[in-house]
Amino acid sequence: MAFFTSSRCSLLLLLALFALSNVSAFRVAPPVVKHYQKRSLTQLRSSNSNDDDTTPLIVPEIVLDEGAEVVRARESQSSFYRTATWLYGATTFDSLSCAARIGGTPATAMATSVPSAALALAAVSVHTLKSASDSSRLNSDTYKRLNLSLMAYSLFNVVSGLASFKTLTPMKSSQCAVHVYSVFVCLTGWLKGARGLNPEASASAPTIASLAASELFTGFKNTLSTLSTASKSLSSLPYTLGAAGAFLMFLHDVILMGVQANKAALPAAKVVTRCASAAISSIFFGTLVTLADACNRKRNNGTTFVYLNGAASLSAMSVLLASLLNSASLNGRVKATAALAFSVCAVAFNNCRKNLPEEFWEGKKNAS
Repeated sequence: MAFFTSSRCSLLLLLALFALSNVSAFRVAPPVVKHYQKRSLTQLRSSNSNDDDTTPLIVPEIVLDEGAEVVRARESQSSFYRTATWLYGATTFDSLSCAARIGGTPATAMATSVPSAALALAAVSVHTLKSASDSSRLNSDTYKRLNLSLMAYSLFNVVSGLASFKTLTPMKSSQCAVHVYSVFVCLTGWLKGARGLNPEASASAPTIASLAASELFTGFKNTLSTLSTASKSLSSLPYTLGAAGAFLMFLHDVILMGVQANKAALPAAKVVTRCASAAISSIFFGTLVTLADACNRKRNNGTTFVYLNGAASLSAMSVLLASLLNSASLNGRVKATAALAFSVCAVAFNNCRKNLPEEFWEGKKNAS
């Protein structure tokens, strides 16, 4: 009975409501309407007409006829992202409320603040992907990379939940369900970005295995190129260093899991710890590379990247505070995490502050 009276009941209600809202994504898409633009063009009349005579002509614009299937696929993917955003947001509040009920100790602060920060960052990242889906930009390397990092984050959390299946709490069970849904959403989003939204083109595209091999290899090269270019800019250099640190932490956890599993000396508790750490590293890596790329291309003043900057700042601040509260057992890993979080927090907050629109500061001045 306590389970149904807790905040997880609201999470299940949100899941049901937004699943029902996705039904609208499968409606028949309206026909594409051709738009026409009125332009004034100078036409030569007869020799007795005035030279400055202009006749307004209605000239059809060149528009892209996407087709009903493409529009339906894009709307469906956007609705999936919207549902995942709300589910991640509800899971974040559920995790924070559970931490408040347990009580604040250094151990519980480290165990709840860091996953909650990652969940909040995942919610903003999925919202970024929804905006990209609405604008038909999922085929960009930036958003394909973000899809893969979110999918890795959710996959490692699912593996962590399966490793502790016998001791799963209701909160962990609901989080695993959200992560399974996120894996599906990010996988379909990545496939639509790599293969296209046209079902006829997708049918003639290569298989998923060959597509994954080529796309991952190309994406890895583009990521290295992005980081090497961003490292030459002073504004994007901290993002590059933070992404490199997150990637090294990710490799450290994955390699240790592989070595210990090969020696048959990997207990379930270690699997849970390593997978949770690898999940957080993957979401931070994808976000920081995205911000470094946006900063390198002078696009970090866009609303989407300002929100992502703010979310990265708050998430890194939560990791930093949790690391400082756990200073009684401040080992090298916690020190590195705290230093990385502090640098990312400072740079992200500074970029977020600088890139806010001027109307925001004018409103503040008028209010004062």
